[in-house]
Order: sequence, then structure tokens, then C-alpha cells
Amino acid sequence: IDTTWLNPRFTAWAMDMILAFVGGLEKYLLLFPHLHDNPSFPPPREKEKLWK
Repeated sequence: IDTTWLNPRFTAWAMDMILAFVGGLEKYLLLFPHLHDNPSFPPPREKEKLWK
């Protein structure tokens, strides 16, 4: 039986990884609607004719 997960150093590392993942996912989910509604690049304009 492997008792590595009972080691305090391993549990602290695992908890840090879980919290980092959850925090990143939370930021992504909170910011995604705003990024979709307000793109950083302007919409492409139609090419204007050079001659009349």
C-alpha cells in the first residue's frame, strides 16, 4: 500500500495544484462573457474602392 498521499508535503502540493486549477477556471468563467461581448480587436472594415 502506497502512503505517499498521506505525506504532508504531498498533500500541500496537491492542495496547491487543486486551488490553482479552480482559481484559473473561475477567472476564465468570469471573464469569458466580457471577452466575447467586447473584443480587443475592432471589427474588420470593408475595403474601400480606390477609384470612382
